[in-house]
Amino acid sequence: KAKYVAKIAAHKSGWVESINAEQIGMAVRAAGAGRFTKNDEIDLAAGVMFEKKVGDYVEEGGRLCTLCGNDRDKVIKAVAMIKQAFSISDAEVTKPALVQDVIGL
Repeated sequence: KAKYVAKIAAHKSGWVESINAEQIGMAVRAAGAGRFTKNDEIDLAAGVMFEKKVGDYVEEGGRLCTLCGNDRDKVIKAVAMIKQAFSISDAEVTKPALVQDVIGL
């Protein structure tokens, strides 16, 4: 179980327009879930759990995701990165198709 749990809240009401997956990945790595060098230790409690996906409506202050980790400073840094990864629109956003194409069947 992680020592630190940060609940990432929406800065305004609206529809989740996009989530920058690369930025989320870099943030979770910064929280300790990955390595910057081969000698870095991985924090097995670090990770992210999403509450909202693209196309979901969220109220201001509503939870977008939860970030966990055992290093307070790393979690604080990662929270700032994750907040920038979410784009919220005033206009309704269509949820993308879960499966876009089937290959080889």
